[in-house]
Amino acid sequence: MLRTLFAVALCFGFTASACSNSATPARTVATATPPTEAAIANTPGSPADEVQESQPAPAPEDFVRSFFKEYLGTLSDKFWYNDRELLSSWFDGDLVNLLLDKMPCQEGVANCNPAFDPILDTALYEGGVLPTLQVTRLGAGQPPRVRVDFQVSGEARTMTYTLAKDGAGWKISDIESSNYGSLRGFLERR
Repeated sequence: MLRTLFAVALCFGFTASACSNSATPARTVATATPPTEAAIANTPGSPADEVQESQPAPAPEDFVRSFFKEYLGTLSDKFWYNDRELLSSWFDGDLVNLLLDKMPCQEGVANCNPAFDPILDTALYEGGVLPTLQVTRLGAGQPPRVRVDFQVSGEARTMTYTLAKDGAGWKISDIESSNYGSLRGFLERR
């Protein structure tokens, strides 16, 4: 690719014979025309090929696994509860709005500090989730559903994450727990 562009650049402004291996590059009226953007874009191996070959979305279970790692990294400050931008990187728009508008908060706390953690289905997080995390896709149906098993505060948890396609990736559209049912439904009822 680069060799072709280099040869075209060298030949531009030289006679046709100069571009056909002649050793005498006489600078006369140009017979070669510069390549068009379309010609460069259609050259095999060009940056346009790389753009057109977009990366496939990660598997739904890989997205959930990555989400847990990132999410657990935010727990020390709890600021994610009011952070629309961060929530929007994880959840679909409707669930983001519900979390911001309807999430039950501890009374007397200036910034929302939820009375329980809907991601981990617990009121008390003491660490230890990642070493016990098991993520499994449930079937091949749509929308993708992912079962998540882990230990939190010494108790086993099993939750189901429903995902929605978002561009080249995924967003969480609901979380189901045996304690509160559907997170979306729980928040809609508040």
